[in-house]
Order: sequence, then structure tokens, then C-alpha cells
Amino acid sequence: MHKRPRPAGRLRPMKQPDRLPLTPHPLPPLRGDESIVGVPDTTVVDFRRFALPDLRMNNTCGPFAEFPVHRAVGSHEPRVEFAPRRPVRHPCPTT
Repeated sequence: MHKRPRPAGRLRPMKQPDRLPLTPHPLPPLRGDESIVGVPDTTVVDFRRFALPDLRMNNTCGPFAEFPVHRAVGSHEPRVEFAPRRPVRHPCPTT
């Protein structure tokens, strides 16, 4: 049977999921000495050195600026990437 195309601008309402979305369990912060499975003789610190070699890079500037504020207010909570709050505005470090 041939279906007729729906007219433009008319959308069907979205179906709500039958189950609630999955919520991951909180994990403890990494220490840095954990091994990376499948990569021999490599730890989390090795990855951090590879991924964040220069704290002045644009994609690292925001978290680096948040870090001293985080420490100054005495927070021991882990940083949340997309937290529902306005980030603290702070200039990037320069050397």
C-alpha cells in the first residue's frame, strides 16, 4: 500500500518513553595510577599528560580557571561538565 506524504509543517507528537532514562551511579574520582585496559604499561596520568599538555589551550582554560575558585571555596565535589550553573568568568592564565 502506498502512503501519502504528510503535509509540511504537521508533526506527530513525540511518544514518551515507557521507562525512565538511565541514571549512572556516581563514581569515585580517579587517583591517576589506574591502568588503562588494553593499553599496556599506561595509566590515567599518562592519558592526562597526552590530552592536557598545555593548560593555556582554549579547551582547558575554563576548567583551569574554575579550579582555584573550587579550591578557595573549600569544595570537595568533582567538577560537573555541563552543570546547570553559570561558570565563573576568569581570564586564561598567561605566562
